[in-house]
Amino acid sequence: MRIHCIQIFLIILFASFTSCQTGKSKTVSVVWKNNKAVAIAIPLSYLKDSEDPTKHLAVQLIKSEQPTNVLGEFTISNDQVLFEPLVPLTRNLEYDILFHNESVATVAIPPSDAPAPELLSLYPTQDTIPENLLKIYLRFSQPMEEGHSLSFVTVLKNDRDTMKGTFLDLQPELWSNDGTMLTLWLDPGRIKRELIPNLKLGAPLITDQHYTLLISGNWKSKEGILLKSSHRKEFITTLRDDQSPQIKQWTSIVPAVASIDPLTINFKESLDYGLLNDAVLITDERNTSINGTITISNEERTFQFVPETQWKPGNYSITFESRLEDLSGNNLDHPFDRDLKVNAEVGERNGVFKMSFTIR
Repeated sequence: MRIHCIQIFLIILFASFTSCQTGKSKTVSVVWKNNKAVAIAIPLSYLKDSEDPTKHLAVQLIKSEQPTNVLGEFTISNDQVLFEPLVPLTRNLEYDILFHNESVATVAIPPSDAPAPELLSLYPTQDTIPENLLKIYLRFSQPMEEGHSLSFVTVLKNDRDTMKGTFLDLQPELWSNDGTMLTLWLDPGRIKRELIPNLKLGAPLITDQHYTLLISGNWKSKEGILLKSSHRKEFITTLRDDQSPQIKQWTSIVPAVASIDPLTINFKESLDYGLLNDAVLITDERNTSINGTITISNEERTFQFVPETQWKPGNYSITFESRLEDLSGNNLDHPFDRDLKVNAEVGERNGVFKMSFTIR
């Protein structure tokens, strides 16, 4: 009985030794963290005859066009090389592992079971805009693929002419921290009069024209899922707006004491959506910030603030940073552009503008 046990042990040991010495004992695998593909683990058995295999490795994104190298870092850990890309690998795409410029493995990142992303809103929301519109905001339900957003955005003039060079191709793109809102800048050099881009190419938009903004359904989320549907936004341009917003014309509706009714401010004109969420502060008479929720409505003409707790009696201040601006980039201090042929003076600049109200 003992002899048989020794024989079985030797057979198992020999088989284990043989399997480790022949073929590739492990396979290339994807490392996941928080449902994101954050690394690729490559067994050293794939990378023989090299003192430092990391010098001869590359990871390429496989596309129908020219393959693209993926930026990241290779490190050796135990019996494998770990490739950590600068950003997580994209769902529903394939990546080639190259060693000495030859493919040793292909990794497919599976599609996500998450719902399709949606374009929730587009700002400005109105259908009539000044010809010197400066920014457009796109807000999505999920973080979107970054780096080539303009390939999914098209502007048509009068439903037939595709506009070129309307937006600045900024790198990195202007995404919110959570990756769900993109800011698109119309080319300021073409908007400001007398600058070379304006003189050579003209303004991006022209008064009394019909434009259509198209958002392609081929845009993918960071999970690699296509946008739920394409979108189109039509608008008509009016005359330039070269006047700063006038805070003296704004009105407010004061909430009742011991309520969580909103503080409402009416601006009389549409202001920049992104800055309305970032450049307004409510404080009490002790200069303590009031926490709450902001809602922008009425084509960005109305600002409402609902506090987390009930309003208490006292004096309050509403502070507007001077960078708050209208749709044409005219901020509270000065216009975005002024006619150089006119002897216009630039007024005194202030850091902030304030309104006050009292709750009794």
